[in-house]
Amino acid sequence: VAVKDKPDIHLPFRDTLICSIDTLPLIAQGTGTFAWSPNINIINANSSNPLVFPKDTITYYVTLTDQSCVNTDSIKVNVLDFITVDAGLDSSVCRTDTFRLHGISHALGYVWTASTGETVAPTKYPLVKPLSDTRYYVKANLGKCEDRDSINIKVVPYPQSNAGMDSSICTNSRAYLHGSIVGSSFNWSPVNNMLNADRKS
Repeated sequence: VAVKDKPDIHLPFRDTLICSIDTLPLIAQGTGTFAWSPNINIINANSSNPLVFPKDTITYYVTLTDQSCVNTDSIKVNVLDFITVDAGLDSSVCRTDTFRLHGISHALGYVWTASTGETVAPTKYPLVKPLSDTRYYVKANLGKCEDRDSINIKVVPYPQSNAGMDSSICTNSRAYLHGSIVGSSFNWSPVNNMLNADRKS
């Protein structure tokens, strides 16, 4: 008596996302005869690679039969009627610094372009390095569903600071520190034994 195990079913994914106006190929590998169910919005249900076009989220089950042995697996297809993309709030960055863009969306594909011609990686969260004020545009898509948005990045120069000349004082005396800055805020440290630490001088 020959005892055989269940036939192996190999699926590239078990959970995926599509737009309601798209068609998705399901892919299964194994030795034997395939059958998919339920028979809803599916083409070639008795093949290893059917095409599905569900209008609502659904789980498709695949049965693989090899002689008298049977195995079953499933793929959940999440369906969206539309997608949106939010490129985020306008922001600022210091010149020569990098900045990570954060596209918020259920999309699977992203195309970014920059008003300055800077090359931007086609990923959901690309790193950019604007050298001047730049508007970044994103087109996000899930199959045939797509949406667009943009974000403006203001580039500012690095702040400059000058603490003044080195100095020396006698014990129990005071010395004035004469600092200067080009920036929006500053602080001195350490603040021990320092008066008026919130002033530049």
